[in-house]
Amino acid sequence: MPTEEALSRLLTLGGFPEPFLDGDEKQARRWRRARLDRVLKDDIRDLESIKDIAMLSLFCDSLRQRVGGLVVLANIANDLQVAAATLTRWLAALERAYLLFTVLPLTKGVPRAILKPSKLYFSTRET
Repeated sequence: MPTEEALSRLLTLGGFPEPFLDGDEKQARRWRRARLDRVLKDDIRDLESIKDIAMLSLFCDSLRQRVGGLVVLANIANDLQVAAATLTRWLAALERAYLLFTVLPLTKGVPRAILKPSKLYFSTRET
């Protein structure tokens, strides 16, 4: 397989072997969604003290819509009717499970870096 084709396929289907080798984009989306559900319902439920997995799934969906943009947890907390401190704990749990990572703002002043919201990205293409 030529390098350009392999890169295009990797960006379209993701890096997981099963969907990449099958080459079916619909199956790749289904596989990524099933993986996310499995991590939320099995791994995070077992490793963290999160009881409301359905609300955590809604939180993930809300984060997915904000990928690459500034994430203000207070706004999401207001939308989901959940305390901002709870969302902070959930975000940390998702980071510990390697589902997503945050990119902190790069500024010259420390106070500005603390006040400016961070951006987040999922470790896989969660569409």
